[in-house]
Amino acid sequence: MKIFISGGGTGGHIYPALAIAQYIEDNNIVKKNDIIFIGNKNKMEADIIPKYGYKMAFIDIIGFPRKISLKLLKFIFKFFLSIFQTIKIIKKYNPKLIIGTGGYVSFLPIILGKLMGKSTIILEQNYIPGLSNKILARFSDIVFISFEETKKFFKINEKKLILTGTPIIKKPLTENGNITNIDKKLYNMRIGVVGGSSGARKINEFIKNFIITNKEYIINKNLLIIWITGKRDFNNYQEYKVDNNVIVIPYCDNMKTFYQNIDFIISRSGAMSVYEISLNKIPAFYIPYPYATDNHQYYNAKYFRDKGVAIVYEEKNLSQEKFNNILKEFIENKTIIETMKNYYNKLKLPNTQEIIINVIKKYYKTEGKNER
Repeated sequence: MKIFISGGGTGGHIYPALAIAQYIEDNNIVKKNDIIFIGNKNKMEADIIPKYGYKMAFIDIIGFPRKISLKLLKFIFKFFLSIFQTIKIIKKYNPKLIIGTGGYVSFLPIILGKLMGKSTIILEQNYIPGLSNKILARFSDIVFISFEETKKFFKINEKKLILTGTPIIKKPLTENGNITNIDKKLYNMRIGVVGGSSGARKINEFIKNFIITNKEYIINKNLLIIWITGKRDFNNYQEYKVDNNVIVIPYCDNMKTFYQNIDFIISRSGAMSVYEISLNKIPAFYIPYPYATDNHQYYNAKYFRDKGVAIVYEEKNLSQEKFNNILKEFIENKTIIETMKNYYNKLKLPNTQEIIINVIKKYYKTEGKNER
């Protein structure tokens, strides 16, 4: 019997899906060939997931347009086409369990899977759930959540809500040589910069301008800045490398190695990012993406700020001068970082893999339910 996993559009949906697949594979619930991902062939999941050796099936669904236009007609056509595609895929492979990790590509497999008698599980990584997952929760046997406080946003039986944390991929594709060859003893402080799977132009601009105006400061202070620009913007920023003090790379497939080589991080605050950063106990300066639905990135970051392990500044409150001053304060006053590290020792995070696997074992062994 097969297990379907559906999630796509961004790394924040794709990599937790891959992490769950690795958990399933490592615990011998099913063989790798029996794990099938459902995605959109025109989105990033179609490029990333096959590299990890998993099978894929595709549906043509697209996101709902926020304005009335010709795109609405295209959405309606793709939506109904995807209904038939999803039913066909479910009938062909006959999965016992369907797991959704987010993105519009998860919507139909969960709803149609439940209506066709399959067990269904969804993952809500963010502090504030989106409308799609609030709907899908009613078609799911279990909802995995990353924050205890998220329970209050779901109007379903609380027994269906299980605190797991966010699944983090355990076996990366490659070792990134630009990072693994670093001699840690050369630097007084190592700063990581990352904007999520697609990069973050505003953060990139903040860092670029900081480097331009503080080149001598960076060298004299023996700083290392490992700057992951995102593939989209790499060509615009690669020229700002500074001797051995600023490393500029487009992407990193092995984030574990990245975290091992930094003392402090500047980052967006998608659910996967904040959780992975916290698991690695990295003090953080979060700049939430301001256009995230329900401002959920702010609330993701605020949760960890309230635990004492991060600071949070919204873009609207952050000028270049203020950004520079905050960064220099971290560099000059290492007690800020040490204090955050001490708070990490008090932070208790759930055993994500163990909890998720125990639930999957239960629902893989039982027939699908129609409980709402």
